[in-house]
Amino acid sequence: MTNIRTEPSVVDEADDAVRSLRAAGLWEGLSLLALLSIAMPLKYFFAFPLAVRVTGTVHGLFFLWFVYALGRAHFERGWGIGTSLRLFIGAIVPFGFLAVDRALRGPLGQSRPASADLPGASVNLDS
Repeated sequence: MTNIRTEPSVVDEADDAVRSLRAAGLWEGLSLLALLSIAMPLKYFFAFPLAVRVTGTVHGLFFLWFVYALGRAHFERGWGIGTSLRLFIGAIVPFGFLAVDRALRGPLGQSRPASADLPGASVNLDS
């Protein structure tokens, strides 16, 4: 017997947002490292500015994906502005993507029960 769900739960969507944010952070961080460690030396030491143009464009697209994924996770997870701001700062610092990924593998990325997303879910109606 196969268990088929037709509608994703709120928890599944929030988990998907964190998975997307982790993927975007990884690609954004790696592209930043490539820009700084490969493309910039090619431009300034070997007079090859096309390397920065191409790598910079790719990095910019990954950065936009990261910002979108961060906004999505921020709203779907209900994170505070401080949490999202720390994750954003991690994206603009070289090797910061490693700290972002570590944070998202920890408590920030853990699933919450679906009832935590419902307004008034913690209200006791037995009184």
